[in-house]
Amino acid sequence: MMYDCVGMGITVLDELVVLDTYPQPNSKGRAKAIIRQGGGPVPTALATLARLGKKCALVTALGLDSHGRFLCQELEQFGVVTSYVNNLPSVDTPRAIILVDQSKGERTVLLAQDSACTLEQRFKAGQFPDQCRILHLDGHYPDAQIRASERVHAQGGLVSLDIGSNRPVPHALLQHVDILVVSESYQQDGIIAGDPVKSLENLAKQNFKLIGITFGVKGSYLYFNHKIHYEPAFKVTTVDSTGAGDVYHGALLYGFMQGFSVEHMARFAAAAAARKCGQVGGKAGIPDLRQIRQFLLEHNSNADFLS
Repeated sequence: MMYDCVGMGITVLDELVVLDTYPQPNSKGRAKAIIRQGGGPVPTALATLARLGKKCALVTALGLDSHGRFLCQELEQFGVVTSYVNNLPSVDTPRAIILVDQSKGERTVLLAQDSACTLEQRFKAGQFPDQCRILHLDGHYPDAQIRASERVHAQGGLVSLDIGSNRPVPHALLQHVDILVVSESYQQDGIIAGDPVKSLENLAKQNFKLIGITFGVKGSYLYFNHKIHYEPAFKVTTVDSTGAGDVYHGALLYGFMQGFSVEHMARFAAAAAARKCGQVGGKAGIPDLRQIRQFLLEHNSNADFLS
């Protein structure tokens, strides 16, 4: 089967602790709610693409436990194929505690990952879909992702990489990347703090097809077809920003596959991410096409390109 997008990356069980305000050290308090959802940059982006109508599959490592089963079932409800997931016995599925401060719409993430829950040394060609238009990565399993990138390029597909924090990514992986989107915290490979335009110009010398730098509520910058575009973030009341960047990535890839202009790609992705922020968790607020169109119209933004 030809998939629109195959994702390879860490998959996490998120335990979201919803708070009125962030607690002081050595204090006791009450949570408004504790919510369980699936997380991880790649699976959330895939869920977004599947919600928008694309055929997607996930390659990841999970424990052979109830948490792993929950994560697969949730993704399947979005329409993401999970038959390529590596379920590993005697291994704990990655988990994260996320403290959601609703007074500011911010969150703090604490990740616990069993070092044995990995695709490294386990990934084989037979554990990967036959073909895909885009392979979406997060850099968490570099050796396996390099091998998968080589396979996808040999078949004529493209490779996308999401770097959401300032962590090292091997140049051996970066040289396989066609679509690169990094967060403002990333400070490597020609990125200049406080100068997104110069940063994009530096990255453009490496021959990426599409480059983005995201700045949360300050918006995003994209470089595409020799053009730099700035897109301000939509002003919304943020209930929880968890997963907003991941939804942005999924929506951006959708726009790229649909052949949107750089302006329309940026606006579409910004709208999807902003609408997600109205609900707690990375997946609960993922919008479909109709909802994104309605959001754009409600914010006096042109939606004709979605016709």
